Amino acid sequence: MNDFVKSASILKSLNEASAVRTTSVSRTGTQSTGAIYQDARTEQSFGEVLERVKFSKHAASRLDTRDISLSEQDLSRIEKGIVLAKRKGIKQTLIMMDDKVFIASAKNNTIITAATDGKLKDKVFTNIDGAVIV
Repeated sequence: MNDFVKSASILKSLNEASAVRTTSVSRTGTQSTGAIYQDARTEQSFGEVLERVKFSKHAASRLDTRDISLSEQDLSRIEKGIVLAKRKGIKQTLIMMDDKVFIASAKNNTIITAATDGKLKDKVFTNIDGAVIV
């Protein structure tokens, strides 16, 4: 099975989170097939992360058209960014992760849009009240 989850399967997984099966990579670099991965806090299923982090239709479309793939680790980092934003009282946050950026509603745990460094039009972000680098 592919190490990365394409945006189409992410959107499908939002509706069928219990059916998600992916390849996980532990912090030591070993791979195993299944829906469980290690996180700094606790062991969680991939579906559980997807239940907490939602993708708007617009964001799912952007992931697809911009050919952005997300691994389980990426989703965990996005979730961490949302949690950090909430702790600081941020409602609309810019999450910067490697060469990817996401605009998220921390209040709703929802990714609103996504882009990669090469696809940023003017490199200007509006309607945010904070940024998190994960």
